[in-house]
Amino acid sequence: MKTIDSLRVELDLLDDTIMRSLNERFALMGAVAEAKKATGLQTTDPKREDAILEKTKHYNHASAIAEVYRTVFIVSKKLQKDASS
Repeated sequence: MKTIDSLRVELDLLDDTIMRSLNERFALMGAVAEAKKATGLQTTDPKREDAILEKTKHYNHASAIAEVYRTVFIVSKKLQKDASS
């Protein structure tokens, strides 16, 4: 049985990976906003969001992952709007 300390080390490594990935994703939002503006697309793309949420169904914790992604969408749209202002 693993100790709480060793489990926390694993969690810390995963958290670092998640945070780096989110940071990279959010860093793209300015470019996404520019591309959408240039092509006349709306900030919100329900089909794209649905496609991403569909992918979450392949994981054991699908509902939890989908919930996290709904929050990611909210933050991403805010960053796109801020970049467009």
